[in-house]
Amino acid sequence: MNINLLNSLVTFVVGLFAFVIYFLNKREQVKTGAILVLNEIRNAEKCFKDYSTNKDFLKFVPQSISTDSWSRYQHLLSSRFDEDQRQEIIKFFENIIAFKQIITEWRQLHSNSLSSKTNKMQEKLIDLAHESNGDNENYEIKKKQITDIIHSDPYWFEPNMFKTIMEQIMSNYGKISTSTTGQKLKDIAKGRFLF
Repeated sequence: MNINLLNSLVTFVVGLFAFVIYFLNKREQVKTGAILVLNEIRNAEKCFKDYSTNKDFLKFVPQSISTDSWSRYQHLLSSRFDEDQRQEIIKFFENIIAFKQIITEWRQLHSNSLSSKTNKMQEKLIDLAHESNGDNENYEIKKKQITDIIHSDPYWFEPNMFKTIMEQIMSNYGKISTSTTGQKLKDIAKGRFLF
């Protein structure tokens, strides 16, 4: 057997093996990306549904809604979608980011509001203690009246701006997991796609 032919054959087999490994690795990356994107979409849709049901910002932790898988894997996934489907996914993730931002701002306002309420109550109790001139019985009665009012009143300032923005986000919300885009993502996640 000719040594050049053997070298060529070994080089061809090694190259073919490397190509197969590359192909399988890339295919696995695409599947992983599709799974992560789909899981983020499902999680966000659940959060949107929960919000639309009870409208309670305090039940949401913005950090629990992840949004970075599309940006990490779009270079692998974009070519598998037409332009409308890509835009649908992009708009969906933009809505998630806006949703997280509004919740974060609202929670910060809520925290500031509670802190302010606590400070005002402390100031009032200090003033009351000063006015009581050592009459502990009168001070305790008035203190109980004030604290009962403060603790029994669940109201705190809820600006309509947050509600309005959330309603806008919800009106732009399109459920992806049950759409044709979602079905395509599911197919990609299961490995049913051509390279």
